[in-house]
Amino acid sequence: MKKILIIGKRGFLGKNLHKYLKKKFKSKIIHFKDINKFKKEINNFNYVINTSINKNYINKKYLKKYDNDFMISKMINSKQTTYIFLSSRKVYKAKPNINEGDKLSPKSNYAKNKTMTERVLHGKFKNNLTILRIS
Repeated sequence: MKKILIIGKRGFLGKNLHKYLKKKFKSKIIHFKDINKFKKEINNFNYVINTSINKNYINKKYLKKYDNDFMISKMINSKQTTYIFLSSRKVYKAKPNINEGDKLSPKSNYAKNKTMTERVLHGKFKNNLTILRIS
C-alpha cells in the first residue's frame, strides 16, 4: 500500500487532504514543527506533500530559511519518494485560460518565491517531483 506523508496539520488543506487520502492509502499528517522527528522515517514514504507555509515566505524576498519545502527536501534522499509541491497559478501572467505551457511571469513576492522553490526542487528531485499549481 502506498504511504503518504502530509506536512501541515493545522491548515484547512492539510487536514482535508489527509481526511480524503486516508480512506485509500496509508496516510500520516504531522505539524511542520515536528518535521525533525521524522528525518529517518521520511524516506519510507512514497509521497511527501507539504501544505505548511512560513509567513515570511509570502511577503518577503526569497530566502531558504523561509522555504519550508526546501527544508523538507533536504531530508529526502530516497529515489522511491516523490515530492508533491503545491505551487500557485500566480507564477503566470494574470489572464484567463492559463495553461501549463504559458510563460512564467511572477509579479508578487509570493509568486516569485514559488517560482524559485519550483526551480530548487526540480534540480533536486528531477522525475520524482510533481508540481500542482493551485488556483
